[in-house]
Amino acid sequence: MPDDLVSRLLPCAHCGGRGAVGSYDDDWVKRFAYCMDCGVRTNPYDRDEFIASAWNRRAPDPRADRIGALERALSA
Repeated sequence: MPDDLVSRLLPCAHCGGRGAVGSYDDDWVKRFAYCMDCGVRTNPYDRDEFIASAWNRRAPDPRADRIGALERALSA
């Protein structure tokens, strides 16, 4: 169900905008997640369970280790 799918989408990794689900019919229906603000989107999938997984996938933040070290230093 698309409404349940939309509720599982994290904010856009690029701009923080709201995710949505779009579709098109090319011999069979394919769906994709996209940002309503900046327009970035996932590849199309023919199975809904892959959409949220692809949209919510994030590359590790390269700053995370440095931020953690600074937070520990400040709290010491």
